[in-house]
Amino acid sequence: MRKVIVCIASVALLTLSGTFARAGMYAGINGGAINATDTDVSYTAEFANSPDVTGEGEVTWDVGYWFSGFVGYGLDNLPVRLEGEVFYQGHDADTSTAYGVTGVARGERASYGLLANVYYDFINDSRLTPFVGAGIGASRVEVTDVTDNFKSVKDVVFAWQIGGGLAYAITDRVSADLKYRYYRTSDISDRVPDSYDSGDFLSQDIENSAHVILFGIRVAL
Repeated sequence: MRKVIVCIASVALLTLSGTFARAGMYAGINGGAINATDTDVSYTAEFANSPDVTGEGEVTWDVGYWFSGFVGYGLDNLPVRLEGEVFYQGHDADTSTAYGVTGVARGERASYGLLANVYYDFINDSRLTPFVGAGIGASRVEVTDVTDNFKSVKDVVFAWQIGGGLAYAITDRVSADLKYRYYRTSDISDRVPDSYDSGDFLSQDIENSAHVILFGIRVAL
């Protein structure tokens, strides 16, 4: 009887100590919240017959959302995963400041894009596997109704992310991920003719960055 108990306990311990990190294909989804950083907005008025005039503003944002799907591959001889991620994210504007005056903003910022990510797993003997990662890609960003002269600004920009998290092995094929990432893109830019004089132009550059908390499910294929 004692041998049977020892055998059962040994199997249970081996099961509990298994990790999800493994070579081969996997796929999954992410969902979570975005806390966008305050956004600096740079304005430039380009006059045909006088020097340019520049100014600065700021936009703050409500907490937003992030949804994505991904497919990846774990390497055979290294604890490294290569991954492609398609995402959509958005959030509403909270306040807008221009010329020293702050008011309630009714605009929003939304984007979708593609990231090529690489992750390094810290393999151990538990079901929890810490990991760090980074990625680069591109995003199409649209900002609407944030400033008076630019009702809608659309731009395709370079995007990148860096972060880390923890994976919990639910089974030998299914893992739950909790991850943090800092996400940023190049500035969103636009240039339009001034409505009062066809020889003059207005341009602006809008920063775009956020802290993102994601919960994901990963399944080995």
